[in-house]
Amino acid sequence: MARLSDITMGQARELDRILEANGFDGDLARSILRDHSIARVMVQTAQAYVTRSEAREEKPETEVRCASYYSRIAQAKTLWNKGFGRAFDSFDAYLATIPDVPEELRPHDERFQYLILVDARLGLKKSCELAGGKSHEDEQSLRHFGPARTSEVYWMRCLSGRCNRGKSARRCYIRCSEECPGGMGLTAIEGVALYIQNPDVIEGYYINLIASHTHVGSNVAVLGRWRDGLSLSYRNEYDEHPDFGSAYRRK
Repeated sequence: MARLSDITMGQARELDRILEANGFDGDLARSILRDHSIARVMVQTAQAYVTRSEAREEKPETEVRCASYYSRIAQAKTLWNKGFGRAFDSFDAYLATIPDVPEELRPHDERFQYLILVDARLGLKKSCELAGGKSHEDEQSLRHFGPARTSEVYWMRCLSGRCNRGKSARRCYIRCSEECPGGMGLTAIEGVALYIQNPDVIEGYYINLIASHTHVGSNVAVLGRWRDGLSLSYRNEYDEHPDFGSAYRRK
């Protein structure tokens, strides 16, 4: 078991520098270091990558790879701490089921700034519960739009949709390819995954998840913090409100 005393401030700053160079919040490194069970392996891996990259003079490429390695462990650990993967005997066993970050998603993207791990194996209602909220619908009562997924565990790059505040979900759905080339709407469970890794994303804001519609009526999924707490609810796709915006992910 690693102790915080094993990690020097210089190593902590190095982790932050690598992460921030690739568009990650520096607080991610500090949160990793607070987790005693993985702190040491993160630092050792960082040092090994940086040493090898300096020898080959490939530091920028190595830093991207190093940051994606941190993201895989850190985000899997966040899910594990919430209660995901408890069908497995240990975190290591759960981590073994988490794919590496795809090569094309590793470099920072100015538009789709959030790199997010999605684990949909428990379904929508249970995922909402583990996130600390509730869902008024389950997967069977929703229609999802977009390419079919061959795996229930995958990575995505997305944006929160604050740039779409005040626009109706219907407009964003129809004009997505025009206003956000290369983008598409998030499903309900992808919105929950975004929140789990970045809880501040709904601070004073509600996310329209325009790739998930109810079978009855013109309603889309929306994630936010209501009077009774965090909830995945539904609203009319034609409504416009300055506190609501539609999130997009990279195709």
